[in-house]
Amino acid sequence: MLAQLVRPPSGSASPPSDDAGRSRRETHPAPKRGEVRPSLVLAGIVAAPLAWIIQICICEALASHACFPTEHPLSAPELTALLRIIAAVSAGSFVVGSLGLVAAWTSWRAARNEYADSDGPNSAGLRERKRVHFLALVGVLGSFIFLLGLLLTAMAALVVSPCARW
Repeated sequence: MLAQLVRPPSGSASPPSDDAGRSRRETHPAPKRGEVRPSLVLAGIVAAPLAWIIQICICEALASHACFPTEHPLSAPELTALLRIIAAVSAGSFVVGSLGLVAAWTSWRAARNEYADSDGPNSAGLRERKRVHFLALVGVLGSFIFLLGLLLTAMAALVVSPCARW
């Protein structure tokens, strides 16, 4: 079995190559697999939801502590810069979510190009190309939805007073 990894089986023509790395890429079932970075796919799927969760956790914790430091609620927050802090956290979260959308979009375009270059429905590696294309598309759609959530959460936090009763 080790001999098969080192040299091709007899009777099959090996692709011409000037170096071993290029030969491996040409014989791999998905030769353009290197165009889609797994880290970009992961960032596209995870960045925007994490940014939204962090925004909610930080803003809600700050608002609750500033408005309810004891058993009785206050009419105005103790922390005078609360709205500026909430705006800064929301802006930073929106930037992180936007970077996640850019990563998802980049990986989706690379996966789309790789998927379009497939040799046909029976080509080897088609399942892997479909999987990467699907995950990249999930990242684009999910990032867009969570960016909308980030924007609406920031608007709610800045429009409604943090110490008001809901």
